[in-house]
Amino acid sequence: MAKISKSHSLGKEIAKSKIESLVPQLAEKFNLKYRWVNDYTVSFEGSGAKGQFVITDNSVEGEITLGFLLKAFEGKIVSSVQEKLNEILG
Repeated sequence: MAKISKSHSLGKEIAKSKIESLVPQLAEKFNLKYRWVNDYTVSFEGSGAKGQFVITDNSVEGEITLGFLLKAFEGKIVSSVQEKLNEILG
């Protein structure tokens, strides 16, 4: 399991709105389905990958678990997701 974290100073609601715009992009790029578990947690799952993002007052915490076939690309996938978080959360 890979952990991803990005601190922010936006507050929960603004961070959530930014994550709400990011998740559909990631879902399309990595062929995932997603759903909001509660107001501040979104989970995603697809063929060979699953995980979640939790939005807090000052960070977004994520974890991604990759199946055997995607494990070889873990570094690239995690880097891509981290880059997007950095881009949208500043």
